[in-house]
This record gives sequence, C-alpha cells and structure tokens, in this order.
Amino acid sequence: MRAIIFQVSDSKHLYSIFYILLSLILLFFSYFPVYSNYRQAPAGSFYYGATGNYPLDMIGNLASVYEGYLGHLRRFSKSTTTVYSQPTFIKFEYLLIGHLARIFNSDPLIMFYLTRFIITILFLIFIGFVLIPGLFNNFLSRIIAAVLVLFSTGILPAIYDDNIRILLTFPPDIYPFQRLTTTAHHYLLGSFFSLLAFFFLSKAVDSPKKLYYILPPVFGFLTAFVFTPSAIMLILSLPVFIILYSKTYPLKKNYKKYRNIFILFLTFIAASIIPVVYLLRVSEFFEFNTFYKTEQIAPYNINPVNYIFIVGISYLLALFSISKVFRKSNTLLFFFLSFTLVHPIAVFLLPGLLSVNKIRFFLTPYHFIFAFLATYGILSLSDFFHTKFLILSRYFFIGLFTVIPLFSSWYVYSMSFNQQKNCFCQWQFFDYGNPKKDLMDAIFWLRKNSAEDDIVLSGYYAGTLIPAFSGNKVYTSWWFRLMQPDNFKEVSGNIQNFFSGNISPETALSFLKKEKINFIFFSDEEMNNYAGSKSLKYPFLKPVFQKNNTIIYQVDEKLKTVF
Repeated sequence: MRAIIFQVSDSKHLYSIFYILLSLILLFFSYFPVYSNYRQAPAGSFYYGATGNYPLDMIGNLASVYEGYLGHLRRFSKSTTTVYSQPTFIKFEYLLIGHLARIFNSDPLIMFYLTRFIITILFLIFIGFVLIPGLFNNFLSRIIAAVLVLFSTGILPAIYDDNIRILLTFPPDIYPFQRLTTTAHHYLLGSFFSLLAFFFLSKAVDSPKKLYYILPPVFGFLTAFVFTPSAIMLILSLPVFIILYSKTYPLKKNYKKYRNIFILFLTFIAASIIPVVYLLRVSEFFEFNTFYKTEQIAPYNINPVNYIFIVGISYLLALFSISKVFRKSNTLLFFFLSFTLVHPIAVFLLPGLLSVNKIRFFLTPYHFIFAFLATYGILSLSDFFHTKFLILSRYFFIGLFTVIPLFSSWYVYSMSFNQQKNCFCQWQFFDYGNPKKDLMDAIFWLRKNSAEDDIVLSGYYAGTLIPAFSGNKVYTSWWFRLMQPDNFKEVSGNIQNFFSGNISPETALSFLKKEKINFIFFSDEEMNNYAGSKSLKYPFLKPVFQKNNTIIYQVDEKLKTVF
C-alpha cells in the first residue's frame, strides 16, 4: 500500500516537472523573438514591444490604459474631437491596468506587459494544476493533455479565398506562441474566464455548495464584458449540455437536480447578458461604429474544409472522445463536448446574425477545449487500433496520434514564431510598431507639459500615437480615417489647408479657435504630405519643442487677439 502511495506521489511530482518544462518552452518561443526585437531595434527608433505587422490594435488598447492612468473610471475616445462620443466602460480591463500603474507609480507600458505576464502565469497554473489533474488520473494522459493544450494548433493558416491569403490578415492571437502569452489582454482574459466559468458550472452541477452557485454568474459576466463572443459560446453550450447530460442522468429520475441546473443556468445567462445589453446601448457611439467598420476590412468567407484547417487535427480527435466522455460521466467534459459541437455552428451562422466577423469565434478558448477532448480521443483510438492490431503496442498508437496533430502544424509553428518578430520597416501600418525616437520624444514632452484636455492637431500617424502615450485629445487619427464619417472630407481639407499654408493667418487662427486646438504637432508626415517645408510660418505659433524634424508648436495666447 505504501509503495502505491509513493508511486502516485512520484507520478504527480514528475508530471509537475514536465508541465513546468513545457510551460518554459512555450514562454521561450513566445518571448525570445520579442527580446531579439529590442536588441535589433535600429538606432533612432522607439521600439515598445509590439509584435507582428499590425500594432494598431495594441496602440488602441494602450490608449485605454492611459485613460485609467489619468484616473478615469470610464474610457473616452480621444481619436478625434470632430465627432461627438461619450465615455463608456468598454475595455475596462485596460482602464484597470492604467489605475494599477497610477497606484504603484509605474509606467503604463510596463504595467501593460507585467499584468499580461501575470495573467499568463495564472492561466498556466489553472490549466496545468487544476484542470488537467481533475480530468486525467494518470501521468501519460496528463502529459498528452498538457502537450496538446499548450501546442496544438491549426494545420495551415495560409488558406486561399477569393485570391486573398487569409494568412496575411488572420490574427496571430490564435497561434500557439501567442494565445497564452502575447495575445491581447481581452482575448487572454476571455479564454481564462470562459474556462473558469465552465469549471465552476460543473462544480455547481455536481455540488450544492452556495459558493459554486455564485461564481459561475460572476465569471459569465466577466467573460461577456471582456470578450462577448466567448460568453455567447458559453450560453449556446448550455442547452446542448442538458441534452448530453440527460443521456447519463435521465430527467425523470433527477427532477430536483435538473431544477437546480435550470436555476443555475438562468442565473448564469442573466449575468452574462448584462454586458451585452450595455454594449447594445453604446453601439451608437463613434468608437463602436468604428468596430463594425473594422469587422468588414478582412471578411473570412471560410468553408467547412477551411474550418478544419484552421482548428487543426485536435478537433477531429476530439470527436472521437464522445464514447469516453459518456463512460466517464464527468460534468466538465460534458460542458467541453457541448462547446465542441456548438463551435462550428457558431462560426458559420452567428456572424451574419450579429454583424461580426467569423474570426471573433476563433478567438474563443476552443484550442484548450478541443485539446482536452482530443486527449480522450487519442486514448479511444489507441485502444481501438490496439485491439485490431495486437502486434503493435497501445503506446505506439498513443504516440502516433499525439504526434500527428503536432507534426501537421509545423508550418503554423514557424509562422507563430516569426509573427513575434518586428520587421522595423516603414511601410504603412508596420511603422506604428517602431516610430522614430524624435517623434516619441515629442509625444512624451506633451505628456509632461500639457493637460489631457489640450487638443493636438497633427496628421493621422502622430494622431494615433498621441492618445496612447500622452493622453491628449487629437483632431484626427488613423481611426478617424478608417471610419470616414460624414465630416471626413471637411476635416481632411482643414488639415491640408492648415499645414500647406494655403489659407491666411486669420483663417488659420479662426480654425484653431473653433476647434479649441492648443498644440500643433509637426513631423515627417505633416512636412512631407502637406507643408512641403521644414517649419510652419504662422505668426501666432511658437515652437515649444524641437528635435531634428519634429516640432511642437503652441498657439501663443498673446497673439490670439492680434487677428
């Protein structure tokens, strides 16, 4: 008996060592390219940790962080002063990061990365030391689950559709070296909260403890608030769960149990819907309309074959777990199986109904759920083939079916690793990840020497960076250009006329007064696209910052009355 106890103890200890090693491998491949980016950043550029070729979303999130850093409980869109907007609680998780930076007297950018890393570690602990040991009772199955959860992915992301490679626009957040480490906070938290919601839902179904009835609605609310598509997936899984669960626990024989389940589910759904109702309320605001605009930039008109390529072999293996799920009668596995059956339906049916992009449902925690079930699928297939081919060991088939989903993803691993690298090129959109140091020094000057309500006039490029790094309001930005509201031509014309000097000083000053503009940001974009000269000649402007080609002008209050 003592020998068995020691054997079990050693097995748990060995699993813990393996899981920690696997986690360190994941962290290495996720963060080593970022470390290399810092070392390879060209002289004269400001690299702040952005990865991939599309850092604009990160800049938008950093703008929300800075709102919290300024002490705001709600986020106000500062991407343009020409369109009325209202403060909202959208992206409150980023506001909270800003508040933490303010409380601990830290730079918002440092707190941004620190909180993401902490979430990653907590997520890894929850997966490796709560979920996996709870679902699998031996060393081999736990290691298989750990490997698949951390590394299983799609077969090939380069899918052709209408002569456009989805690879070029498919978000890297779903790749293996991003989804648990360097993805956006709201995607990371959306997956984490979703698994916590399923975990406590299963606990509440199995146990009458009051705490288990309180926690599922809490995590349902949080999931819906940080990433609504994940909450939608949770809600859609509930009726399927009832159907699957009733096969093991018939409704007629367990009436009281199902009554409690229905109450639990209704409470969960009610809590999860509250953030959705709030989002619908603010959907008329400029920022939310911008979201709908971005949803149409790269439509993912995938078909079922594309779906299998995106989710990978793990999905097919997960379908072979059904018999084992019913034999084990594990409540959490029933929730996971429900999610697995609902996911492809949601991908193909819900985007049209909700006016969102299909990609949103690929940013849910399907990787992890498919991987858990795929482990049971591997065990089922190994048992089956071992009985058919007795000459081959069961462990041979376990190894074979574990290697297949990993080997089939070799191209995605390469893409995922390279996606963490920064090209340090100055092409459109790429250059937001490594702006020139002179330009950023000017923005940091604004942070120290201006009030947050001071409005800055600039081109689209600087106008995008300023709210994220100094917290000022801007006249226009890339987000404004993307949205192109009704006044877009007027605003664009105002920028062109002011920087080109095609208007009189009186007209220029009248424009600044009308728009309540305090500072003019003049750098490469303004110089090359509008002015054609290295400085602005308006007599009411005084330079308050200058470094190489970047100048900040302030409207001279004393000269305002002259014109």
